[in-house]
Amino acid sequence: MQCTRVLVLDITRKLSKGQQIIIGHLSYSTAKLWNIANHAFKNQETDLYHLKHYLKYNFWHKNLHSQSAQAVIEKPQRSWRNYFKGHTKNLPGFQPRDGHLSVRWRRGGIKIIGNKLRLSLSKQTRKYLKEAHGIESRYLWLELLKIPALGAVREVEIVPKKIYGHWRYFLHIIYRKEIQPQKPWNKNHVHRSWCFESCNSCCGRKAAAIYFRWACFGFETSLVCEAQGADSKCSFKTRR
Repeated sequence: MQCTRVLVLDITRKLSKGQQIIIGHLSYSTAKLWNIANHAFKNQETDLYHLKHYLKYNFWHKNLHSQSAQAVIEKPQRSWRNYFKGHTKNLPGFQPRDGHLSVRWRRGGIKIIGNKLRLSLSKQTRKYLKEAHGIESRYLWLELLKIPALGAVREVEIVPKKIYGHWRYFLHIIYRKEIQPQKPWNKNHVHRSWCFESCNSCCGRKAAAIYFRWACFGFETSLVCEAQGADSKCSFKTRR
């Protein structure tokens, strides 16, 4: 049985100046592409179904890896569909002019080499980084201490958040993990066994003792005889 999990890491302090420039450029382009996609549909330039194809050669689309750009466009598509279905009363809004949004890579743009995460960059972004910042790199490299197995990683997302006037960056690694299926616990499901014990210490006769073993917590309930002279009695005692 497989389940989807998310590993969240704060990578702000680990980023070099060059890495911050790259992430800032990509998250800014993501916000711009959101606004372009939202504007195109709102002004009836295209329908939701053809929105990806309509923006395929847009400047902001080409700033992102192809799968990253598709993931951005899917967000306003999903927001508009939810609005039409009545799941929300609010129309999808626009991002601020200087806004930043999370950037997502899917399996085609992800590769793990050792303890390094390699994320693909578009040709237009590589050209911009070289001309504007003197950064020559085909990929965004992130060195991490803990990375799930390559075959299990499905998506990687970098989430920028402005906290107290400063940008912080969080890495979300979405992966699949094999787990052992567990039987659902039912509080009414009790294993019972009946036996007869001689209660010679107080009543001198056989008494029925019921043993309960709770499937989840492992409690055992049994009959315990307490000799108290004329006031002898039998009582139940619960133990693990």
